[in-house]
Amino acid sequence: MVELWETGLMDYSEKLDKPVKYTEQHLKELASKTSTVDITNGHSDEIIGNMSNFTYNDGVLSADVSSNVDIKGLGLSPIFNVNELIDKGDYLYPWDIEIINVGLVDSPRNKLLFNSIKEEEVEEVSKETIDALVKKQEELERTIGSLQTQIKQKDKMISEKEDFISEYKSKVEELSNGSDEIEQLKAKAAAYDEIEVNKREELLNKISEGNDKIKEDFKDLDYATLVKLDKAKILDNPGRGTPSTGNPNVDDGNDLPPADDVYSQEEFEKDLAAIGLK
Repeated sequence: MVELWETGLMDYSEKLDKPVKYTEQHLKELASKTSTVDITNGHSDEIIGNMSNFTYNDGVLSADVSSNVDIKGLGLSPIFNVNELIDKGDYLYPWDIEIINVGLVDSPRNKLLFNSIKEEEVEEVSKETIDALVKKQEELERTIGSLQTQIKQKDKMISEKEDFISEYKSKVEELSNGSDEIEQLKAKAAAYDEIEVNKREELLNKISEGNDKIKEDFKDLDYATLVKLDKAKILDNPGRGTPSTGNPNVDDGNDLPPADDVYSQEEFEKDLAAIGLK
């Protein structure tokens, strides 16, 4: 059995600004939880043997070296894995320590202490720092999640906006076509109104037969009513105004209707009553 490590302050000045303190508790913990570790050629990946039967006695951690390894004139340099180095002011205190492997080196052990802790494991990180980093990571994850949700909402809004623009353009095109039709209908309506005005004037003149009072009374009637009135007048007064059989080339006064053929006010009143306008 050979001595591997001892209690006390170990100098790692090439990597740490403070020594590391190994206590009796540390070495007892290593002895109780370590069964076997590999021995490597130097600090390489080449395994040349192993150490077992770890014990602690009077401030020293010891173990057996496999028979195939000759350690005469050489030194043993254990590599520790430390979960955290706690700053105690004058020294650093290892928290949760274990042996990874032991390197067989050319120099005596007491001159190889700086090799005993992996470089990537010696950085001093307190529990408070770790908690702060974890909290920061959680905050970043929440922020990323929120941003992803916002991106999805923006994408949805853009899609809806594009659909709206497409529908709007379609409606504008429909309205444009409808406007053309409306303008055509307006033109037709204006032409119809003009025709109706002329026809209405012709009907008024025809029905009143020069009677200004009748024309005045009829001027506010719509075109359809004037048409009905004209039809009623023709049916109620057949043959009125028929010319005589005299010489058509001689104005002998016989072409004028007799006095009783003039469309009188009384007859006008009767015609109004016949078509329900009085």
